[in-house]
Amino acid sequence: MLQLLQPQSPVVAASSHNGDGYSKLTSAELIMARNSDPVINKMLLALSEKAKVECLAMIEYEKRGRSIVLDGMEEAPADVSPSMRMKNLETKVENVLSALQMECRPSELYRMGKFDPKRPRLVKIVFSSKLYWSLGLTNARLLKLAGYPDLFIRRSMTEIESQKDYELHQLATERNRERCFKEWVVYRGRTSWCCKMKSLHYPSWWSLCGRYGCSYLPLLLRPILLLVSPCGLLLSLLCTILRAR
Repeated sequence: MLQLLQPQSPVVAASSHNGDGYSKLTSAELIMARNSDPVINKMLLALSEKAKVECLAMIEYEKRGRSIVLDGMEEAPADVSPSMRMKNLETKVENVLSALQMECRPSELYRMGKFDPKRPRLVKIVFSSKLYWSLGLTNARLLKLAGYPDLFIRRSMTEIESQKDYELHQLATERNRERCFKEWVVYRGRTSWCCKMKSLHYPSWWSLCGRYGCSYLPLLLRPILLLVSPCGLLLSLLCTILRAR
């Protein structure tokens, strides 16, 4: 916190006469240049500190909005120098961006946390534009086809957001545990049923099965319905009619 100035300090008083010395004053002296109320002095100084904190928070929020995090990217061996380790990371990230069909260079690139030989650290990538951020998340599905089955991409989050995302994934896992296949996923900050997500491009018969009673069938019959989709739809409708009676 900036130190409080006594009203009309010698420096401020001298500058107030000619008006040419304001550029040489500190921020606290500028605040007190035309103020003699000690209460207003405290309020203005508190406001100046609050403005700094809020400004930094806004900058961090904007940067986080164009950042992604890579989970599962292997690190260089422990005996490699830091400079070679960084070059190794840059090369791997370039290959990943190429797999994501992105023609750009990160404005910031680094691993998060301290080195741990047991598991690779997360990699944070900050892009120059939110356009590349959106493109990277959209093309994340291409990683498996490009030979990265164990590499995952997510948006950069705060500690609170990360905890909430973890709880949502736990909830989706518990719901899927009673199913024979994956039905619930985390999508846009909440758990969603796969059949209701158009972005996953499920066949129309799949949605009809879920809508007209497929979810009420025994779990052991679901794989059979998946293999024979037309018969599955008919059986599902038949079950719905029988249940209505």
